[in-house]
Amino acid sequence: MVGIAFIPILICSYLAQVVYIGDENSIVFRLLKGLVPKGKIVLLDDGVATLNSKLGARYKRFSIFNTVNGSGNYLSESKKLVEAVNSPEPVNIIVGSKLVEEEICTKESYFSLLENMLLNSAADLRTLYVPHRGENESNLQDICSRFGVGIVSNRLPIELVGYEFSVRPVNICSVLSTALFSMSLIYDNANIRVCPLKSEDILSRNESIEKLYSLMKESSMFGISKGTDCA
Repeated sequence: MVGIAFIPILICSYLAQVVYIGDENSIVFRLLKGLVPKGKIVLLDDGVATLNSKLGARYKRFSIFNTVNGSGNYLSESKKLVEAVNSPEPVNIIVGSKLVEEEICTKESYFSLLENMLLNSAADLRTLYVPHRGENESNLQDICSRFGVGIVSNRLPIELVGYEFSVRPVNICSVLSTALFSMSLIYDNANIRVCPLKSEDILSRNESIEKLYSLMKESSMFGISKGTDCA
């Protein structure tokens, strides 16, 4: 069945001048890369997968990251959409992560960092928590009741939170999210910070998590907090 379904994709890819792939780990890419010339293929960003890619310079990318081969994606059209919003409400934004659900850290460790973020955010502004799609509903309810933040259910990518909810992020914080890289290109007047887990609080995937934090520290796109300072 997969073989039959793949035939139209192969024909279209063969005839196309450029083939855009959104997930280099997908079965589509694994099948196409042996049949379509490399020069035709352009990979799109896929968060952590882009930064951890082992393909190197073998394929071009349309990317926000200047450390990978390919042309730069500056999200200019997304920025225009956000800037066109009339009288947006200034808010604090917390970008959620599924770290508890993936057993990368305990609920207590994650909630402790959320508390620090809130203590160092603008108290006179409403705080919106934008969850990762993999976060548990029970945990989200606990976050809402414990911290009194508004949990928003976004239909558009988080980068368009300003457009979707008519808000202007003043502070954007997260424990761990590659969305901060892209959001920094759109909300260039926002204070964007990472509030990282302590090394001893990381329970699994230590190497990849530490590598991502190192890349964030090296980035000039936003700040990374030390200790309990998430301001």
